[in-house]
Amino acid sequence: MKAKGSMGSDDKDLKLGSVDPALEGRFEVNGIKVTTVFEQVKKEAAKYTPEKTQKQTGLHPDVVRQEARHIANARKAIIMLGYITSSYSNCLYTAWAYALTLALTGHGGRTGGLDTSWVVWNHPKWTELSTFGGKKSARYEAGGLGEVLRGGMMEGIRNHFDNKKLKERVGFDIDEMEEMIQESIDEGWMPYYGEIKGMIAVADNTFRRNKMAEKYREEHLRQASELYVNVNVRMDSTAEWADYVLPAASHYEAWDLRTQGYHRFCNVFTESVPPVGESKPDWDIMALLTKKIQERAIARGIGPIQDGDVTRDLHTIHDDYTNNGQLMTALDATRYIVENSPEFGGVTLEDAAERGFIVLNEHAGTNQPLQKDQPYNPFTAQTDGKKPYETLTGRITFYVDHPRFVKLKSTVPTARLYAGPEASNYPLHFYSPHTRWGIHSNWRSNKYMLRLQRGEPNIYINPKLAEQRGIKDGDRVRLFNGNGAFFAQAKLYPSIPADSIMMEHGWEPHQYIHRRPMNNSHVTLLQPLELVGGWGHLKFIYAKWNANQVIHESSYDIALAKPEEIADPRTI
Repeated sequence: MKAKGSMGSDDKDLKLGSVDPALEGRFEVNGIKVTTVFEQVKKEAAKYTPEKTQKQTGLHPDVVRQEARHIANARKAIIMLGYITSSYSNCLYTAWAYALTLALTGHGGRTGGLDTSWVVWNHPKWTELSTFGGKKSARYEAGGLGEVLRGGMMEGIRNHFDNKKLKERVGFDIDEMEEMIQESIDEGWMPYYGEIKGMIAVADNTFRRNKMAEKYREEHLRQASELYVNVNVRMDSTAEWADYVLPAASHYEAWDLRTQGYHRFCNVFTESVPPVGESKPDWDIMALLTKKIQERAIARGIGPIQDGDVTRDLHTIHDDYTNNGQLMTALDATRYIVENSPEFGGVTLEDAAERGFIVLNEHAGTNQPLQKDQPYNPFTAQTDGKKPYETLTGRITFYVDHPRFVKLKSTVPTARLYAGPEASNYPLHFYSPHTRWGIHSNWRSNKYMLRLQRGEPNIYINPKLAEQRGIKDGDRVRLFNGNGAFFAQAKLYPSIPADSIMMEHGWEPHQYIHRRPMNNSHVTLLQPLELVGGWGHLKFIYAKWNANQVIHESSYDIALAKPEEIADPRTI
């Protein structure tokens, strides 16, 4: 029978009524032998008993079983899927296993569930402004896919990984990954728009943060040779290569709003001090840019340009952006959002600014109302209200028969390793978490922040490994792999594994010796399963199903730097 609540059903609720679904067993339906998803899941899980996984995890089987029972016995259990997990190629498997763990132990809705570090509230007016009233959405593509292909990263991936070792570790090799990437583009599963001709970059230090950074930068500057404009609060590693830098107002120089899923408040940023020099808020800069673009489009007779389902109307772009002149400044836009958003409850901008924040009301909930004085428990609309999930079956999905999931033997939750040093010829694990003394690259070169740390790029190394390599605390070291090398100061760190190196991210290239940053030699991968489409809910949806770079797959070797390697070449 057709499942109630599924995408193919007209009955959009999950109430079972008199139906008693079979969880276990084997059956014959219309001459076809079938079994249940639960049977398939049990069969796959049996391959990974705690005894069999101990070698990989380092966890004694008794500890694994103890933790499983703690989750099962808990009144409420939440597993936080942090952003760092998504930096590994096996993240999809990890997250799916988390979801299975919670489902098997009865944790969902009011009793817990899977949480992420990337949560947003419902802000319809923000969406309205960003999409021109929903009529002209931006041209989105899968971020990791575009960065890898447009940035020429495949060359570095091939230099780094051993194809045979990679296949053994993650289930696919580089040739297969490239084939699956191309299939995803050819089938229309993931949009990719190819090379660019010009670039206006806002709020993204892209030439610092992307892997294979030098190659990535060279490719973008070659493609955007006609025009590259950077809107920035400072001369960072991306702005310094621009044809034009438009100075933007900083955090306390412009009106702005900020919400975060960890709490139910909207912080109101006022113009505490006027912008310095010629700098302007981002909104004001775009208003001026669109005004000039509209003037030139009309003068040159450029009308609507068809782009898929929407038109790019350069001859009206300023009128559209400013709502026919009503939203000319950041203050105008902030006032419009505050005073017209249902989740803010009719507060005036003056009152909000005086208080410094707005308490979100029930309309801020994305899946169900945000109730006053109650925790926001995700998915109670499904567990209590029996509203279908946004999935093919209307339920949490534990079986996917998409051809690629079948090919990679991943139709049900299973386990995979990540690439790491075992997939290359370089012995040390390497990861780069967020820094304590900055937000990404913001404030990384601030002298007051530098005084709280080593003052220059540094890596963390276990004393045992340091002793083996003749490295002392404070020494300059060379980290290298098949794509190059970089230099940093060594900091002894007993709590890090002896086969690993850690380096907090965000350092600007100009802070490294010879301007040679970590990201020049750091490689990435794409997870082919994240590139599938055409299967119910598994299709490209911005910020929902969208392949990302998996950035902690790289590895290095380390040695004490030689004086001639780190000397300023101008002094030799």
